[in-house]
Amino acid sequence: MYSTELIRKFPNTPDKPILYVVYNRQHIRNAEMFIGMIHGEDYLKEHVTIATLDKPFKKDKDYSVYIDPTVFAYKNSWND
Repeated sequence: MYSTELIRKFPNTPDKPILYVVYNRQHIRNAEMFIGMIHGEDYLKEHVTIATLDKPFKKDKDYSVYIDPTVFAYKNSWND
């Protein structure tokens, strides 16, 4: 599965905020771009929080968690 395939599966009207986990900070801009292109900038601002494996996020909400497929590729690579 590719990042865009997963992002397309986000619900049109989420019943709770979405937490989208990417591998590191360098992947945040791509995630924002793809989510904005597929669902719109307003959707991104209103419903999505992007977090990385190494950066904490606000845990005061109940999220629907989606993990970018590239996380698994990078996490299991020899570079990690």
